[in-house]
Amino acid sequence: MSHPRRFYINELENDLFKIEGEEFIHAKKVLRLKVGDEITLIDGKGREVKAKVNAISTQSFFAETVSPILTHNLPKIRANIIVGLSEPQSLEEALLHSTELGVFKFCIVEMDHSNFKIEQILKRKERLCKIAISGIKQSHNLFLPKILFYNNLEEALNDNPKKGFFFSHNAKKPFCKIDKLEGDVLLVIGPEGDFSQKEREILFQKEFLNVKLCENVLRVETAVISALSQLRIFDY
Repeated sequence: MSHPRRFYINELENDLFKIEGEEFIHAKKVLRLKVGDEITLIDGKGREVKAKVNAISTQSFFAETVSPILTHNLPKIRANIIVGLSEPQSLEEALLHSTELGVFKFCIVEMDHSNFKIEQILKRKERLCKIAISGIKQSHNLFLPKILFYNNLEEALNDNPKKGFFFSHNAKKPFCKIDKLEGDVLLVIGPEGDFSQKEREILFQKEFLNVKLCENVLRVETAVISALSQLRIFDY
């Protein structure tokens, strides 16, 4: 599905907005916006506003708000996810789909069995941010996730919510059958080479619960989708 006429703006503090760069190119070449067309502006912080295009130049267009800013409450469950550093393409897919599923924070962590260094993925930070913006526009998710990078698992755990779960296919308890959840929840998914024994011990010491998503061994991006989809059960 497309995300027609939704544009990301860092701050919704004015009545008149200038849209340029890639957002303008998309508006011009794909959406073919015209003066008078109505659009929606979002700031990734839970706010949105209706606006109308009132001028178009060769490199930008201007839009003026036509409604008050609508502010949405934070979700009942705020999913924070740690993903072990893996293939860049896998991480990009995981980020896109987790953004569509409403992830609040997406943490990429170099783990003992990662085949890449964190410096390699840091070079793709701008691209990852664009992927996340595309995800909120596509899905109508109004909260742009924070994308964070860590050198090791312990550093990431110390900087994130203290309650959570980590996943392995040989765990006994299914994730979908845990008790009711609310607030900030941290989900930890290992890299393609899985967690090391040391990392498992760290997670157990911090009282993270080991659960399984299904009976099969999942790719990183599939595990992310499965974990967040099952977490959404507790929204209802």
